[in-house]
This record gives sequence, structure tokens and C-alpha cells, in this order.
Amino acid sequence: MYIINFLKVATKKGNRKCLIYIAIDIAITAIAFDLVAIVAGKNGYFAGVVCSLISILIFLSPIGEIIYAKLNGVHVLNVLNCSDYKRINYIFNNAYTKVKSKYPNLSNNIKLYIIESETPDADFYGKHILSVCSGLLNCSDEQIESMLAFVLIMSVNNSTYGKLASFGSIFIVWGVAYIIIKLLVLRSNFFANFGGIIGALGKMEAKLVEIDNYVIEKILTKWITWGYELSNNLINDETFKIVEKLGYADTFCGFTEQFFSELNGEVAE
Repeated sequence: MYIINFLKVATKKGNRKCLIYIAIDIAITAIAFDLVAIVAGKNGYFAGVVCSLISILIFLSPIGEIIYAKLNGVHVLNVLNCSDYKRINYIFNNAYTKVKSKYPNLSNNIKLYIIESETPDADFYGKHILSVCSGLLNCSDEQIESMLAFVLIMSVNNSTYGKLASFGSIFIVWGVAYIIIKLLVLRSNFFANFGGIIGALGKMEAKLVEIDNYVIEKILTKWITWGYELSNNLINDETFKIVEKLGYADTFCGFTEQFFSELNGEVAE
């Protein structure tokens, strides 16, 4: 069901960049697997493609949304103090009731989580996990409700599945790179303990591996960020139409404009 919901929105004309991103991830994984398999005289392309598809299917599932949410640092909402907990639940129930009246198929089992971040934002991870940034609690009840309503509508319109699919596609690439780097670190550290030429070569390799690790980490971070931005901006005009019909448009637009103007002001300073 998750994969069908993702394809419904990702195949729209303005959203195909996300599919291209995922296809590139699969190709990179296939090449990485083949490079590893060459050592054993095998062909690893097929295995790489299969592993990528399995990873995407896992992340496009209830298990995947839990894994993705945990990797993004979400916590159960009751870590808040009692007054904040009651407040956010009350606001969420108001938003949920309004969206549910428009979308009866909205999940009945949505769990609230929190991320320690000063950004006044909220996000959906698949179908059941809605995370609230702690910075959103500094906003007015109306602003919080408009934000929660927006992400609830996004979840119904399948706009949240792109993050799961894109992260699932890059997860194997990241995992393979991490394992290779760790193995090289272990080998170089082992030989660095020897004396003479072997020890010198081991120390030299350890330094090179450290540089490679830094470069790969930076590249992967940029690549993952780009994938997140692509999937997070999946075009779905229906979302904004419903936000307007439910009476949240003015509050939501004013709130987001204020946030970005303040953010640009901080960057300029």
C-alpha cells in the first residue's frame, strides 16, 4: 500500500526528479556491489539492484517509517512537561478532527513524537508518525494547528512517502560505504602497529582512509540532503486547496513567510 501511495504522487509530471534520484541510487548501489564482487570474481550488479529494491520496500512500510523516524532523532511526545503535553495534544485533536471530516481515510492510529529542534516545524514519517519540533511550541495555538493540519493533509495526499522511498534507496549505498571504510580503518590500524616499512605504509594508509572517510561523508550528506529536498517538495496542489478550504491558508502562509523572513535575516547577519 505504501509503494502504491508513493507511485501515485511520484509519477506526476512535476515530481519525476524524485524517481530519477532513486534510479541513480539504485545504479550506484549496483556499481558498488559489483566492485566488491569483482574481488571474488563475481558479478554484483543484480545483487545491488535487488538489495536496493528490498531496502526501498522495507522503508515504504510501517517498519521503515519507524526506522526512519528513529534515525531522525524523534522521541515519544510525553517527554514534554505536563502542560506542553496537554496543549499540543489538544491542538492536534482540533486539527485532526477538521482534516478527518474532509478525509475519512486519515489514519486512526497517528502517534505524536517530538524532535529537539528550534525550528518551528512538524513533519510526517509515512502514515502513522507525526513529529513536532520543540521550537513549534513557541508559536501560537493557531499557528501550531495550521502546521499540524498541513502535514496531516500531506499524509493523506501521499506527499510524505517520497522521504521514505528516497532514504530507502540511499540507505544501502551509505551502508556499503560505511562498511568498506570501517574495514579499511581496521586494516590500516593493524599494519600501523608494525615497525619499519609495513608500519609506515599502515600509518600512511590510515591517514588516506581518514581523508577519504571525510570526503565520502560530506558527499553522502549533500546527496541525502538533496534527496530529502526533492521528496519533501513533491508537488501536490490538492494539499494547498484543502488547507484553504479548512480555513488555515492565511495563518499557515503568514506563519511560514514570517519564519523564512526571520531565517533569511539571521543568515544575512
